[in-house]
Amino acid sequence: MPKTRGRVKRQRICPWCSLSFSKEEHLSRHIRSHTKEKPFGCVTCGKTFSRHDSLLRHGRVHSTEGKDGQTFDIRTSSLEAYGNSDQILGGSQSPSVENDMDQVPSFPTHQTPASSLSPSQHAAASHTQARLPVWLETIVQPPKNAQSQINAQAPLFTPLDNIFDSSIEDSLHFNPYSQVPTWLADEHFDLNALNSSVMASTLGFFSPDYTANEDSTDITIQILGEPHSERKEDQVRQLWFTYVGTHKSGYITPEATQEQVELDEQYRQTLSQRLQQRVPTEPLPSTDFLNLCIQLFFTRFNPIFPIVHAPTFRPSAKSSLLLLSICSIGSLFVGSNYAVTQGSIIFERLNKAILASWEKYLLSGKGEALAMTQAALIGQTFAMLSGKPRNLLIVQTFHGTVATWARIYKMFKVRRATDYLEAHLQTRSPEESWRTWAQSEEQVRLAAGLHILDTEISELVLTHPLLQHEESLLPLTGSHELWVAANAAQWKIALGRQQDRSSLNQDNSNAVVAESGTLPLDTGLPDGFQRYITLEGINARIAETRTSHIARDQNMSTRFEYQLIQFFDQYLHEKEDSPTNDPFCLEVLWHSAFISLLVDFDRLELAIGREGFEESALYRQYAHQWAASPNARRCALHGAMILRKLQTTPLGMEPAIHVPRALYRAATVWYAYSEYGLDVDPSDLATPPTANVEFPEFSRLKINSQALLFEANGYRTSRPKTSESSTLCGLVDLLHRIGHWGLSRKFAEQLSFLLKETQS
Repeated sequence: MPKTRGRVKRQRICPWCSLSFSKEEHLSRHIRSHTKEKPFGCVTCGKTFSRHDSLLRHGRVHSTEGKDGQTFDIRTSSLEAYGNSDQILGGSQSPSVENDMDQVPSFPTHQTPASSLSPSQHAAASHTQARLPVWLETIVQPPKNAQSQINAQAPLFTPLDNIFDSSIEDSLHFNPYSQVPTWLADEHFDLNALNSSVMASTLGFFSPDYTANEDSTDITIQILGEPHSERKEDQVRQLWFTYVGTHKSGYITPEATQEQVELDEQYRQTLSQRLQQRVPTEPLPSTDFLNLCIQLFFTRFNPIFPIVHAPTFRPSAKSSLLLLSICSIGSLFVGSNYAVTQGSIIFERLNKAILASWEKYLLSGKGEALAMTQAALIGQTFAMLSGKPRNLLIVQTFHGTVATWARIYKMFKVRRATDYLEAHLQTRSPEESWRTWAQSEEQVRLAAGLHILDTEISELVLTHPLLQHEESLLPLTGSHELWVAANAAQWKIALGRQQDRSSLNQDNSNAVVAESGTLPLDTGLPDGFQRYITLEGINARIAETRTSHIARDQNMSTRFEYQLIQFFDQYLHEKEDSPTNDPFCLEVLWHSAFISLLVDFDRLELAIGREGFEESALYRQYAHQWAASPNARRCALHGAMILRKLQTTPLGMEPAIHVPRALYRAATVWYAYSEYGLDVDPSDLATPPTANVEFPEFSRLKINSQALLFEANGYRTSRPKTSESSTLCGLVDLLHRIGHWGLSRKFAEQLSFLLKETQS
């Protein structure tokens, strides 16, 4: 007979210490050693135990003390204690409980009809029920709807068996901008100490978690009393990436519920319970999982948003919040649904922890305040890119608070970390100088990250920026060569090279400025992050002009066009055409800035259906007028260039955080261009609509505008129908596939519905 394949035993992993067990009951017993839970209670004296066999031994004491022959079934109480344990952990009954049910009789008080019991059994059941303590009666006889609420709860623990849907080699993508922290890969790194340190430093700082019967904190998207609308714009409104729902009244008045209006003892106790904080018992994921998330953060996310200095970063109790924030966003790159879920849980807990403990960290010193503000900034970025409308509300609400923390410690005052470094180098060692510079540079880059996030939030929700983005106020970050130096020796060499280049360029800088009016191009390593801040500053000033209700005159548009073209000549004109040299996707952001300048996106979104049918009717005329203007063709050209640029980006390269928004705007202008514009037959006109159209920015790109628009229109001189636009469909398809951001998928869902409606 052929040999049968050996059965592989499934291992059950402890979420606290990652020990594995072959049986479920062994894992449950081990978990109680972490939680210090004692679910097995004696119904006679109320004493509790952590093990079932300990309760059985304790029961013999009461059995020998009985004088009238009345005994109780100790196994029954242990079964109900098992049920209570499952309710606390938020999961269903484990297999070990189901096995025990075959051996342990259930309570006859609520599971066995009284008519089927013998007189002796009925007397024993009545006696047992009479002796139950009050706290146990609520377990044995829960309310009618309690069991359904318990079953509806999602389990808090998920086994770690399937977290690696893809190999680590596929997840890790290294590029010249990535920094792998060597302390993570060191064989002497204590992962258990890391997890213990993080948990110990964050316990007690979480806001209260209410039970299932409390009011839900999630915002419902159901509109009370409003009938289902078949209008396209109303359906688009409910799919919009910022839509969280509202409650309307007037159609149907809901039945009034009886509310307690008297201030009695019960009300006081309920209020006291609401004010008490409960330390969460659920653990963090395993230390191996946290280790992987940290590595993916520094290799995938930190290169495109470099605000944490990897060579000097070490996990500690002071940086515990920052470490958790790093793990939350690093989980997005693991490649499994479990990892994304764990990252969302960490983000929600971390957000509560920061809100509950920010005073403690601000008063502890600048180092702790910097780490907390970094954690909040990374968490804000996670929330913005998650694609959840509720998280986007958190971003808008919390953004001003994070900026205030940065202002308290004057993080916007230091524009350059090397301003006072020369005197420091003469009095201290290179190691101490390097670490001092690293902390100052992190402060500068934190301010730069807040400027970037402020611009992105403003562009997403079309609000006024909170920060001042004048070019003279923008932070000046250090060069990439200094930032990635692995130790003090490499950093000092890079600093010497930078000083040599500065002295060589100093003689020629005045002549260049006098001749062209622009700053000289840096001859050192490309400092993409500084260019990123500069370009986002132009975007912010465009948004500020739009939201301040200043008339869009030709002089203002010309001024911003000149700034964008100047930026291209200075930084993008002679750049090598390689995606690895542009981790910040500056060309995509540059084209998106022109779109922001050439269309009132607020009115265009309203015309599409952001606020429903009634608001859409008010702005549809603007959409038709804009779609027939040269600005519409110009925006369509920039949208086509965004698609062309991102299609050449390697699949393994992570796009910058503004890429989802840039793709969304390009797809939206193409939808309006093809949906609201007139499809005129060129044979009916003496001059085709695309003839003699050349725009200055495309002349700098050495691209023929007419040929590009002809290709983007599907090799036709007139604009295509919305459902037949290959450019629009390509942009939506790219939103489905690019990066790990949920925001991209939310944009794709919204635009896919619009495409579907135009085809029907």
